[in-house]
Amino acid sequence: MITVQGAIVMRRRSQNIIIVLFVLVLAAISLGVISFRFQAAARREADALFARVKNAETETIEEEALAALPPLIREWLVKSGVVGQERIISARVRQTFNIRLSPERPWMEGDSYHYIITEEPGFVWIGRVVRFPFVRFDGKQVFVEGSGRRTFPLLAPGPGQEWGGPEADQSGAVRYLSDIVWFPTAAVEEYIAWEQVDDETVRAELNVETRTVSGIFTFDENSMPKSFRAVSYEGLEGVALPLLQSTEYKEIRELDGLMVPTRIESRWSVDDEYVSWYYFTINKLEFNETKRFYAED
Repeated sequence: MITVQGAIVMRRRSQNIIIVLFVLVLAAISLGVISFRFQAAARREADALFARVKNAETETIEEEALAALPPLIREWLVKSGVVGQERIISARVRQTFNIRLSPERPWMEGDSYHYIITEEPGFVWIGRVVRFPFVRFDGKQVFVEGSGRRTFPLLAPGPGQEWGGPEADQSGAVRYLSDIVWFPTAAVEEYIAWEQVDDETVRAELNVETRTVSGIFTFDENSMPKSFRAVSYEGLEGVALPLLQSTEYKEIRELDGLMVPTRIESRWSVDDEYVSWYYFTINKLEFNETKRFYAED
């Protein structure tokens, strides 16, 4: 038999459960609205990026166009299949990835869309990260006209997760340079200078607006990209810090007519030790498309 006091306790528990459920529903709706607005704004930035493409018709890359490049870069471009292919003026990439925000944080899964232009160096990367079961957080990195921004507004607090300025500019420029293995005809653009160091190493310098960044590419015995190293910025404990970045290129296969790495591992030197930061896998790569993927809408 339920006493009056017991009935009151049960009623209060029911009310508390209803309140908690109501708060959770409100939180889910709020996150959904924030995500919708964030994704809509990011898609507009991707559209604006592709609107910057000036030459819709591209010329074919001939072997003569590679003559001024260092031997190792020429060999890479020939083996990747660029000779006889159209110059890449834009690209769009679908990716899945694993990422963590610091060495102490857990790994998180995500998926992303990466949009690139090459007449001038630029990209918009739009990602979603699974932080908890059924809970996804949005993020983006933008690099246009030499200016970079990176935003993960709800993933973690502090400027390390939402920042711009010179640090974000360099981060964006270094990322563009390391990613040219996915759109290799950019290697012949005038804003990149190459200097071969030895039989497997080449120094690259990217000049954009008033900023210059550089990095070291290494190549394997088949003259295909093996790794890239450069100083960039990453958010640690709410602060963007300069760190040595090492990117490893793996699983080279043909996508849209060219041989490119389809998996990368990015590591950062923290306290004199390389720590894996994220893994990216390319699921789809298309060249000279000036519209974003609409499956994300």
